[in-house]
Amino acid sequence: MIHKWMLQIFRRRVLLAILILIQFGIFTVLINQSITYSIFLKTLFTFLSIAIALHVVWKKGKEAYKITWILQVLIFPVYGALFYLMFNRQTKTKKLQKN
Repeated sequence: MIHKWMLQIFRRRVLLAILILIQFGIFTVLINQSITYSIFLKTLFTFLSIAIALHVVWKKGKEAYKITWILQVLIFPVYGALFYLMFNRQTKTKKLQKN
């Protein structure tokens, strides 16, 4: 019984998901601690969030997509800005680009 449970845990997908969650947790703790001690970082992320929100407004695209990013960036300035910078540049497949 334990052998099957251990095999499930150490499969690639499960192990990768666990490691990503641990990394996200460490990342969250580090950012929260650094922002509480640094007014400069907090101000920097606030201005970055405003700049990203303005960029999203002026960018071509669907309004629902824009509103989602603007709300995320302005409600959560630190994480919203970082998520936008990380996930905005995802490219589409050739099949999706043709449609």
